[in-house]
Amino acid sequence: MAAPVSPVSSDGMCTSQVENSGGQFGFDMGGLRGRKRILDGPVEKVVERRQRRMIKNRESAARSRARKQAYTVELEAELNQLREENAHLKQALAELERKRKQQYFDEMQTRVQSRAQKAKEKLRIIEEQNWQLPPRGLKLCKLTPMLKWLQGGAND
Repeated sequence: MAAPVSPVSSDGMCTSQVENSGGQFGFDMGGLRGRKRILDGPVEKVVERRQRRMIKNRESAARSRARKQAYTVELEAELNQLREENAHLKQALAELERKRKQQYFDEMQTRVQSRAQKAKEKLRIIEEQNWQLPPRGLKLCKLTPMLKWLQGGAND
């Protein structure tokens, strides 16, 4: 008959505690409760999942950068378009201001010419009728309509 196997190994260490301390799956969780993994198979799956996640994250970041770049390009194009439109509007405003000043100048010139023309016309009428100063005895009240007419108040 064979003798019972001793729990001590050939190097003198006790192996029974080492085997039991490893838990069900061959390693100690350090007293923490968590997901338990089998050493051989699932570690490869975890690494594979992590790598897939990293790849997806990189792709997502690349898409995000591409969207940001496209948005920046779009904003720059809009900025250039708005600057161009602003320059055209400033030109149009300057042209309108120039025309307004020219119109005001023309209107003032027309008014001055009109007043000068009226004064010349009144002077011509006075010269035609050969107006003379009234005699000394003429009352001032008879001169009032003529003075108003000369000033432009009676018959404009």
